[in-house]
Amino acid sequence: MDKEPLKTEKKKTLDDKFNVINVINKTYQDSTEYDLNDSLIFLSNVISKTKVKNKELVKKNFSKFVECRIVLEEILEDMRKKGLDVGMSSEVKENIKNIESKFKAITGEILANSQYDADRDRRAMIIKRYKTLFNLKDLLKANLSHKERFVKIYQEGYNQYLELRRSKHVQNLWASIKEIRIVFLEDIYKEIQSQNNSFIEVLYYFDLYFKVCESKTDRKIMNTLLLNFKEKVLDVPYVEKGYFLKDTNFLYLKTMIHLDKELQRDLTKTLFEKVKNIFNTSSLEFIKIWMKKYKRLISMIDVDLEVSSAYFTILKSMKKDLVNQRMTQDCCLDKLKTEFNFFVEMLEQDEKYILYSRFLQIVREKVKTGVQKMDLFIEKLNEFDKFLKPNEDTFDEFQEMKKELKTREIRKDIVYLAEYTKNNTRASSLMEIVRTINRSPDCFSIIIKGASPAIEKDNVLVYFLHKILEKEEPNLTNEQSEEVRKLEKQFGFLINL
Repeated sequence: MDKEPLKTEKKKTLDDKFNVINVINKTYQDSTEYDLNDSLIFLSNVISKTKVKNKELVKKNFSKFVECRIVLEEILEDMRKKGLDVGMSSEVKENIKNIESKFKAITGEILANSQYDADRDRRAMIIKRYKTLFNLKDLLKANLSHKERFVKIYQEGYNQYLELRRSKHVQNLWASIKEIRIVFLEDIYKEIQSQNNSFIEVLYYFDLYFKVCESKTDRKIMNTLLLNFKEKVLDVPYVEKGYFLKDTNFLYLKTMIHLDKELQRDLTKTLFEKVKNIFNTSSLEFIKIWMKKYKRLISMIDVDLEVSSAYFTILKSMKKDLVNQRMTQDCCLDKLKTEFNFFVEMLEQDEKYILYSRFLQIVREKVKTGVQKMDLFIEKLNEFDKFLKPNEDTFDEFQEMKKELKTREIRKDIVYLAEYTKNNTRASSLMEIVRTINRSPDCFSIIIKGASPAIEKDNVLVYFLHKILEKEEPNLTNEQSEEVRKLEKQFGFLINL
């Protein structure tokens, strides 16, 4: 077959202006109606498939198409600027414009369809994701009587609102639930005030209240809670102190987390006033156990450093009141020693001054009101030395106090002995001196020497006491010697002291 005519025909076909209608008429001029119908269906399917392929092609290579479009636009713009389009054949120019317009049509359609699909999907996603927020008003209305469900819906809606709060529409939507929220909070407040609800129930409603209330520092509701704690926890009768304190501590912590700093301090003061009253009628062992619990109670919740500091200050004040309440002037020294030993172990190092000060005050009060047996009293005081030694200043003050007591007692004994020897017989005077020696074995010589001006007026007394007085043996008259012989059998031992 000769290929030249074919090439010529092809060239002629390419060079001639392509007319679709002429091609169809020529191709299907002898076809039947059925053939035309089949061809139409076939062409429709091909066109549909081609459109789908084109869309996929553009989607997959969109950046390339954009680059091509930009290149075409740049070529035409460059030609216009340089004046090249003046001499350009209209056919070439028309072809470029034709390609550009078709390209815009193809990409524009795909881009529009893609954008529409994306917007539609995005709207569907937003509606689904923020469904609670967009239906919040109706949902809250429907659950006003279901408190927990109401709070859950509200919190979910609030979290969604925070994500979209820059939207004016969303701001208006959120503002629309204000009245419903007020109704809910008023209902909850009535429950908090109700005398029929236990404090556990009050805490439950209080928790719901603050999950919905916009102001987290509502003093009215906080004061109501504090009052409830006093009335429904601290002021209720109890049978067993341990169980009462355990429950009270639990409710104290649950209440603390809902209050501001000032009311937290008030609550702590209220708690320890009750605890102090219980401790005042409790055993030392009971106090010891619970004091350890209160030492670490505040660390169980997260509070401001200022509140924590106030807690320990109030606890320290309670300890001081407890020391003053249990250690009184009426306590005998043996009981005082037991209490003292307990508080030494219970108090912190920087708190022991409270105990030391109280102890010295009690000793002074006892001395002031009078002590019958000062020697025995001072001997008992010596048993406190081991407790006071760690604090040098207190220990020194205590030693000076005992020394002063001894000196004061010696002065009293001296005056008494001097008066006694003036107004009583020799035998009675010597008997009183023996009692002084037995009563004050450590300082009897000081007492006797102190009373020497009265004793030295009688040589018989001096004879028996001259070694104690550090004097020479006196010269006795016959009468005095006779008196000495009578008394020597009973009091002769005094000569050798």
